[in-house]
Amino acid sequence: MENEKFGAKIGSGAFSDVYKIGEEDIIKVLHDSRSLEDAKRELELSKLAIKCGLPTAISYDLTKIDGKNCIKYEFLDGEMLRDLLVKNPEKFDEYVKAYANLIKQINSTRARDLSITNARDCAFEKAEFIKTHITTEEYERIKTLLDTIPKSENFIHGDCHIKNIIYYKGELLLIDMDTVSSGHPVFELANIYITYIGFGEKDPTVVESFIGLPYDTAVLFWKKFLPLYLETGDEKKIKETESKAALLSYTRLMRHIIRR
Repeated sequence: MENEKFGAKIGSGAFSDVYKIGEEDIIKVLHDSRSLEDAKRELELSKLAIKCGLPTAISYDLTKIDGKNCIKYEFLDGEMLRDLLVKNPEKFDEYVKAYANLIKQINSTRARDLSITNARDCAFEKAEFIKTHITTEEYERIKTLLDTIPKSENFIHGDCHIKNIIYYKGELLLIDMDTVSSGHPVFELANIYITYIGFGEKDPTVVESFIGLPYDTAVLFWKKFLPLYLETGDEKKIKETESKAALLSYTRLMRHIIRR
């Protein structure tokens, strides 16, 4: 759809719409709920990701068009990983493996800017927020888990689902860096778990409408991804990691429900 102020619309999300401008650039138009500070933070995180060698689109500058905050990026003329999965189901395992390798690359990169959000601190804040809405036993279980997670400065993307990954010139690239934080990789796994499994446990159509895959396919994606990411077939280790990711993801989901 063409917009006379922004150009041809090529995508949209919960907090922004994306338009193509010219042959080599796009502009991300943030919704009214996103402040100028939000826009500045996203631009800074995108530039930090590039500086640290993460595979993502080059970000250029911040501008305002028709009263809306906008960020200009390079145009990646590729395909969403979600679309590739739908078009080429016979390559499902190949795409899951490539996805796992990408996430491992992200999480093995050390964040050089310690001023970015710390995932562990955020998780503690979520636990405190939901404390009065859960049992003492449930709260202690969450807190004990958080206490045992080592402090770390690894990059955490925070929203690396298959619609935020573009296949471009033979490699997978992450987009939407506004949720970047630092911390232990288990926090990344928690965000992945909630996207593919947690959101759909009560209503499977939520996952399908969000990432564009049937819920059973999304669950299979997670089940194949985790052993590849952990580089192990040890069922005990896989289940222990999944249990931690699930508990952290439910903490986030509970806070989301309460805030609504």
